[in-house]
Amino acid sequence: MPVYPLSTAENFKSSKAERAILDRFLNSNYVNNNKTFVFHSIRAQEINNKVVGEIDFIYLDDEFLLFLEVKGGMVYFSEKTRSWYVMNGEKEQDPWKQVADYLFHVRDRLLPQNFKDDYFQQKIKFGYGVLFPDCKAPSNFNQSYSKKVKNYSYEYDLNLVYDAVDHQNLENGLEFYIERLKKYWKNHGSNHNKNGVNEEELQRIKNYFSKDIIFEPAISEVLNLDQNSTIFFTQEQGRFLDFCLSNPQYGYIINGGPGTGKTVLAFDLAIKFLKKGEKVLMVVFNQPLRDFLLNELKRLFLENKISPDEYKSFKIDNISRLMTSNLTNNFKEFKINVDDDSFWESLPYLFLEKFKNKSLEKFDRLIVDECQDLANEANFNVLSLFLKGGFEKKKFVLFIDTQFQLLYSEKFESSFFEEFSNKNNVLTYSLTRNCRNSKNIIEEASINTGFPIVESMKGNVFETELKFYKDEDELFSGIMKILDFMRKAQVNDKLISVIVDDIKLRDKLLKRIPQSIQLSKKYFDFPDNKLAIDTDKRFKGLDNEFIIYVGTDFNSVNPEKLSRLYVSITRAKGRLSIFFPFSKKDEINAFRSINGIKIFTKTL
Repeated sequence: MPVYPLSTAENFKSSKAERAILDRFLNSNYVNNNKTFVFHSIRAQEINNKVVGEIDFIYLDDEFLLFLEVKGGMVYFSEKTRSWYVMNGEKEQDPWKQVADYLFHVRDRLLPQNFKDDYFQQKIKFGYGVLFPDCKAPSNFNQSYSKKVKNYSYEYDLNLVYDAVDHQNLENGLEFYIERLKKYWKNHGSNHNKNGVNEEELQRIKNYFSKDIIFEPAISEVLNLDQNSTIFFTQEQGRFLDFCLSNPQYGYIINGGPGTGKTVLAFDLAIKFLKKGEKVLMVVFNQPLRDFLLNELKRLFLENKISPDEYKSFKIDNISRLMTSNLTNNFKEFKINVDDDSFWESLPYLFLEKFKNKSLEKFDRLIVDECQDLANEANFNVLSLFLKGGFEKKKFVLFIDTQFQLLYSEKFESSFFEEFSNKNNVLTYSLTRNCRNSKNIIEEASINTGFPIVESMKGNVFETELKFYKDEDELFSGIMKILDFMRKAQVNDKLISVIVDDIKLRDKLLKRIPQSIQLSKKYFDFPDNKLAIDTDKRFKGLDNEFIIYVGTDFNSVNPEKLSRLYVSITRAKGRLSIFFPFSKKDEINAFRSINGIKIFTKTL
């Protein structure tokens, strides 16, 4: 059905009236052909010096281009002042002028700019209408009138109104209204001697509206709503924190998969213990997550949400740096061998030996996030040295995922962790619902990995896409198309991240993509409009609104690689694009088919 977009964000705050009209179009045979198109909620830039002009619907066929504005609730008209009031009379707003301004902008600016030699504005008939599906047209609006502003004329006529009477005609009320608009505007003086466009020209105009003008719901609007939803659902998920605070005498293990809010809840719990006067150590596994959390802590301090004393009483570090910084500060002969794997493997044992008889800074409470990446006996012995009274005092909360995120399986000692849990008689709590990812992103993660689908607290936000690239140039071109679209939609680059499963490819993309940066302290500290590009392992614990995932390989029988893919996909909160080599298309489609999902054939 030629209604664009075919789907919109389920959570988008469009009015019920607008949604009702969209449903009528979607279920109508009137536009169910290749010569009639309806565009829902689109916008264009700089209308009457405003940043963005928005319109609810555009109707297009080979003769007409009609602009439709929907207003829900009661609509009032002041006959004395000729003023219009919408939102049940609470807001003075002229829907006629609003829709007409959009028409003038498209007719007199956008089409001439984008189709300079085609003169579509002289061929196609333009018109507009206003829709009040929740009420009848105001009874005192019984005479047509017009207003002139500068060189433009604004028409106010009952023939241009769709009201509750039309809306009650479920079968063809909307179709009759469109025909009424066509009859009115066909006879209008502004459309004399306009004979329409041919099929090829119609397709070009259709392609322009469906590609070059930005679809609404405006991405920024959906983005704001999705961010608010994430915060709300995470808060709902985190009600158990009150129990932890009310019963601080216990140690806790919080188990949850990707998107269940573990990092946010861990940080929030740490702040709550801080507010109770405790000195808190929060430990994570990877450096970028540490940098992100430190930036959040700094923000709270600058916003006066924590005091200087509280700021000093909260230490955030990743496990490796926690050890190396203390070794460097206490032993001058200590040297870090960054590229030596054996150095990092032996680091906990060296640390324990060096600090066997040497004191360390102690903390009242230990919070560990991404605990599965560091849960082994050596690391826990190290952490115990920083906790007043050690783990025996049960002043710890461990956030862990033992099902989806065993990317560092060699570092997770399951038998030790089970023994640790039993020995310390910890209380466990499971986070079972995903509060970060939209429903379709969770499904995409599942069908590409075979991992189970978890319950999502959100609906769908944006459609996911899977593409196949033949070489690096084609991949680069595909990524840039997405970035160009996002930038045209005024999405800040910092809300977009590219996750790659290969370091060499990451470095190539960093060189080729403008305004890109590797995950680093600089990236989190400064509000520059920078696009983050980094490996899947360095993105662990982090997320972003828009994720572009680039895979260089696919292996359906390797659990660790599938885990890496699942974790990467679930970094996306709202929108997801996946790229894989064309050589892997058959294998991926076969695997998806096993999981009962349609086969993707799209290439770049």
